[in-house]
Amino acid sequence: MDVVYYTNKGGREINEDSLFVTDGAYVVCDGLGGHDSGEVASNCAVKVMSELCVEDTPYTPDLINTFYLRANQAVIALKEQALTTIVGGFVRDGIFYYQSVGDSRLYYFRNNRRLTQTKDDSVCQAAVDLGSMDYEDIRTSEDRSRLLKVLGNDPELKILRRYDPITIEEGDAFLVCSDGFWEHVLDEEMEDTLKDAADAEEWLNVMLRIQYSRAKNLDDNYTVICGIAGADDVTGNVYTHEDPVMQTDSPVLEQKSSAADETYREEEKEPEYVTDMASPADTSPQFKRISGQETMEEEEPERRGFFARLFGR
Repeated sequence: MDVVYYTNKGGREINEDSLFVTDGAYVVCDGLGGHDSGEVASNCAVKVMSELCVEDTPYTPDLINTFYLRANQAVIALKEQALTTIVGGFVRDGIFYYQSVGDSRLYYFRNNRRLTQTKDDSVCQAAVDLGSMDYEDIRTSEDRSRLLKVLGNDPELKILRRYDPITIEEGDAFLVCSDGFWEHVLDEEMEDTLKDAADAEEWLNVMLRIQYSRAKNLDDNYTVICGIAGADDVTGNVYTHEDPVMQTDSPVLEQKSSAADETYREEEKEPEYVTDMASPADTSPQFKRISGQETMEEEEPERRGFFARLFGR
């Protein structure tokens, strides 16, 4: 699976988004703005997922729901009135599973067209389901952020919506993101940019330019993970390319990166997206490729399970 990811604090003081990426698990959590410790909630949720989503985890819809409920209990246990969304895609033996709570989304594409996606747990999505609102109007509705279900609010949380697992075909693609991303990048733009992209890196790069052209890094935090399936994913072979990644907010590196964002605002130009993220201290790189069997041989087995704390934007 050719996978890349990106996260940015946008125009906010801190990044309340967190993500977890490893072969077979791709998770985004969006701590709720306006509530205390949103970044603590999202950080807690991805930490739980990083502990549960290990090599050879036999994913099923029921098991993923159980993982989400474990994350919910962990966020509640913080006792900080912290809330977060969660969305994830999970791959095992050529099958793609997915689930969400809140309004962070997963999109799945086949033949460069959207095959399916998650539904938001929101007032707007309920209105769409009732036929009183068009799906396209969710992005601009003043009620868009009114969520009906999140992690950290209800110890008796029930995840009732079920999504059918998908048998992966070569060339299939997925995109996992927080609302700060899908608010500014339209569904048809995701499809069109995928069709024209040579790989996941190019796909993400073009979408980030679209997002930036509209939000100018002055709006909400935004996070995205996207991947394109290869032949090995169809047959169920899962390569371990490198240590899993857990990315959350880092105040020290946040301060270093804010100057670059300020430059973009002043000069009104697009950021230059690059791929080299060898060192967390490098503040210019912003997305990472997780692809290539060649790096599997370079991995140190004893370091598996180590979750790198990288820069948060």
